[in-house]
Amino acid sequence: MQLRPAPSFLFVAALVLTGCAASPSDGGASASGGSGERALPPTATPPARGEAGGVGAAGAAAEAEPDGRPRPGLEPPPGLDAAALAPLEGEALAAAQLPLAEIRAGLPEPVAGDAAAASSGEPPLQAQRLFGRAQQALLENDHAEAVQMLEAAARLAPGQPRILRELARGWLALGNRPRAVQHLREAVRRRPDDHASRLLLGQLLVDAGEPQAGLAELLLVADAADAADPALRPLAAFQAGRTLVTMDRLAAAVGLFGVYRDASREGMRASRTGAALLDVDRVAAGHLAREGDLRARLGDPRGAADAYDAAVAALPAREDGSAGVPLDPQLVGRLVWADLRLGRDASARERLVGYTERTGAAPAALALVAWAVEAGLPGGPMVAELRRLEESGAAMADPAAVALALAVSLPREEAVALLRERQQAAGFEPRVYDALLGLLLEEEAGAAGRSAAVELVMETLRSTPRRGYLAVASWFRRAGGPAAAAAAVAATPAAAAEDDAAALTLRAVVERQLAGDGLGEAPAAAGEAGGAGEEASAPAGPEPAVEAPLAQLARAVELQPDLALARVERARLLGVAGRHAEALAELDAVAEGVEDPRIPRLRVGLLLADGRRDEAAAALDRLVVENPRDLTLVLQRAQLLAASGDAAGAERALLDALAANPRAEPLYAALLRLYDDARLGPTLPDYPQNYERLRRRIFQEIPETRVARLTAAAYLEASGDNDQARRVLTELLEANPNDREAQFLLLDVLRDLGDAAAADALVEDLLAAGRDAPALVAARDHYARTGNRPKLLDALRGLRDLQPEGFARDFATARIQLLDEDFAGAAETAAGVLPGPTDAESLAATEVLVAAASELPAAEAVPLLVAARDASPVVAAVVAYALADAYDRDGRPEEAEATLLEALEASPNDAQLNNAIGYRWAYRGVRLEEAERLIGRAVAAESDNPAYLDSLGWVLYQQGRFEEAMHWLDESREKPGGQNPVILLHAGDTLHRLGRTDEAVDAWSEALANAAGLDERLDPELVGIGDRLQARIDAADGAEPGVAVPVARTGAEPGEAGSDVPVPVAPPAEPEAPASQEEPAQAVEAGDAEPEAATPQEGVEPTSERVAPLPPAPPAPPASD
Repeated sequence: MQLRPAPSFLFVAALVLTGCAASPSDGGASASGGSGERALPPTATPPARGEAGGVGAAGAAAEAEPDGRPRPGLEPPPGLDAAALAPLEGEALAAAQLPLAEIRAGLPEPVAGDAAAASSGEPPLQAQRLFGRAQQALLENDHAEAVQMLEAAARLAPGQPRILRELARGWLALGNRPRAVQHLREAVRRRPDDHASRLLLGQLLVDAGEPQAGLAELLLVADAADAADPALRPLAAFQAGRTLVTMDRLAAAVGLFGVYRDASREGMRASRTGAALLDVDRVAAGHLAREGDLRARLGDPRGAADAYDAAVAALPAREDGSAGVPLDPQLVGRLVWADLRLGRDASARERLVGYTERTGAAPAALALVAWAVEAGLPGGPMVAELRRLEESGAAMADPAAVALALAVSLPREEAVALLRERQQAAGFEPRVYDALLGLLLEEEAGAAGRSAAVELVMETLRSTPRRGYLAVASWFRRAGGPAAAAAAVAATPAAAAEDDAAALTLRAVVERQLAGDGLGEAPAAAGEAGGAGEEASAPAGPEPAVEAPLAQLARAVELQPDLALARVERARLLGVAGRHAEALAELDAVAEGVEDPRIPRLRVGLLLADGRRDEAAAALDRLVVENPRDLTLVLQRAQLLAASGDAAGAERALLDALAANPRAEPLYAALLRLYDDARLGPTLPDYPQNYERLRRRIFQEIPETRVARLTAAAYLEASGDNDQARRVLTELLEANPNDREAQFLLLDVLRDLGDAAAADALVEDLLAAGRDAPALVAARDHYARTGNRPKLLDALRGLRDLQPEGFARDFATARIQLLDEDFAGAAETAAGVLPGPTDAESLAATEVLVAAASELPAAEAVPLLVAARDASPVVAAVVAYALADAYDRDGRPEEAEATLLEALEASPNDAQLNNAIGYRWAYRGVRLEEAERLIGRAVAAESDNPAYLDSLGWVLYQQGRFEEAMHWLDESREKPGGQNPVILLHAGDTLHRLGRTDEAVDAWSEALANAAGLDERLDPELVGIGDRLQARIDAADGAEPGVAVPVARTGAEPGEAGSDVPVPVAPPAEPEAPASQEEPAQAVEAGDAEPEAATPQEGVEPTSERVAPLPPAPPAPPASD
């Protein structure tokens, strides 16, 4: 039986609401062996020892009288909470003994009924239908849907207690306790005898931090006799007792626990609360043990002992029908402690011997024996009892059990001799060996004992080479850390031998321990941080610190080929050095039957690091088959499948494991992570439905777990109920202040709530707890959102410092320098990493270089960009664009154009280069037909790019083809980004040329508004654009026909590139008379305006003669691997 705190309000509330919750495991402590019937007699006080039956397999007489000296001040054994058992004194004891009547007098009044508010009659039919559908949704754990329908039913039938109670149930399942309390208060107000609602209301108030108000409701139910549901009274008494314990009113609590036990259980299984009460009864042994603790605190050691014996009597019967026996070390510890306090040494001794026999001398039993001897239980009689047990030939699960039990009862020297004798006679027995090490390493054994322990380890390596890992691991656990282990080895002459495989192996392992490479760790290449699904890049060469132990282990294998520990350690270190194939070969040489649990997992890690994913997966599958209950392997396999791109396979593996382990919280957590990753790509198309099913299952199977509460908080945050989400997460963090997932989710909630101060404080707490990658990423994202550049830079520097030396670290440095406006440093650092390990990394570094170079004086930027262009052909086109801009800024336009043309020759299909050259010519009004073809190619490649559409419109403008130009400029304005001031200026100039000056003024005005606040460095055409726009608007505003308005010149008009020319406002168009077919066409007289070009039909490209594509360019080279 595992003694636990009494069930929390959520557990009992769920039982009352559903009537069918899984009973909490209590280590087998059941009142009825699982039948559902109650085994305890309904007595008001715990039965005395004579009434409780036997005290366990030892068969000690229940009415045993003291036969030793009482020990009233004896501290509890290790493993028990001494503070929870210490007798109270003075005012604390007086408060604990306060009568229930006095406690009642200080409580607030419970919720009173309101006769005027009482509901009458049946609810409307529609409300009944909604209620029925809501109950079905609750059964299916679709609580959100149920709440929605119940709210609708409540609007149709206000004040119906059943509807209000079910609403409380729904809101409670969703984690919204305040809403649940609100509905329960209303239900009780309208119907004061609704004791089920009042019981739940009391529990919720207690949990919400209002214990006195909750206790008032619970006591009212405990006082009532509800013939319709007799389980309510004992259940309320039990909960009221629990509440009084939290208020340190222990005597009243004990009395209420008696009321709980006194209630008859007959006929209760038909009610929902009856089922809940029987579920509470199933852990009756735990309740009685806790009642014993209360009596101990009240200064009643005999009453405590009687309660502990009653707990034994409440244990389920064994398969043969005999009385249950205590196996839980905490209950046995309480029994022995109670006996020794009362001076009942014989009873304590029999309990200890019986417990030792039943558990095969488990470590808990041996620790209890040692404590009892130290507490004053005479060792001689204990040894005699154990010797008698040994001579009787009693069946022991562990043949060494008696030797171990004797060892903890004998003086140290005698115990060492006894265990050495056992070790020599029976060979290596892990528990005997470990106990012997413990005695040799006791503080009083001194340096001689530590050296003797080292010699014992080496002798074990020689005599049982297949179990060397167990021997060394046990020694490490007891040695006191790597430094102490190294000192012990150095102080042992035999360990310095160069021709002893055991000594060489032990020294090599200790050296790696000192280097921080623990005995149980996987090789670095296997990726402990990343897990089984990630491949870690191997070091460029072996670490120098690895070479020496590798040589020692090679020599050890040569001297003793069957020494498995030497081979496995050598394989592990070869993996650390990145020599994965050699490591696997060394593992293959390990003999069958070696007891080293690291080997299968080590093989999986090495196969992964060697790129042999399929073999790793097969090996992992075998491990899962051999260890079906090892959830770590299941999780590792799922992670490997997900990393390999088989998210569906990972989901199946986790769901299969969940079918066998429906309450395994890590499996739910892994599935939630898998579905969270699925939001970022099409790996699991059905993940929304699967996630919703999983969420319901979490609330059904593990409603009180951390994962369930995190899931509820995430649901509340997604639903916009951030206040409630914050409360749930705050409770989680009160239980575990270092819960990272809760902290990260709370950070999102605080952001949604706009509580910047709390978010800042939380980020600082995260960083104070440890500047690891998750904390720094959270800080980076937070400070990026809040615009705190100094702290953002600090977070980025922290992330940079976690990177190993190489491209990633240098690239991060360049980005930090760019953000810190160290443009020269950023450009130099980014140029220095080119070319990068991959094309994508080269392009990323180039983006930083180009951004930094644009901020530098042109004379400084040009050499850096030229070097970058020549370093990597992959980035040549991107660099050429920036280099041309630098040449332009440096007053070298010919070199700028030559740079772009050279890049275009190398990359004829590059849309950006085609547009850059074409627009360059269009802006200057030269080579316009070639410019049109180049820009047409860019538009064909990226037809939604507003800049390219604007370029096409502008080259047509420069040719005087204003109607065609207007078509493409309108297309550009309709695209995202089409409200750029330059595009709008072009559109306005074209409209004015077409005689649509009013529309032109609108376009220019919009451009002027959009240009406000823009950085002119973003585009040379933004320089002075505000003045140019204002000049156009001023000239056109109210102007009469014939008044000139400055607009951009065309290629046929004189002037400098990009200059404006005056164009008169056109007179209003006269309505055209219908032309007769017989009328000859009017000739165009000299000096008349050019005839207008035809407007392109919608969806039709400009005339093929004008926008004909260039001759086909050679195909682009295939992407590099």
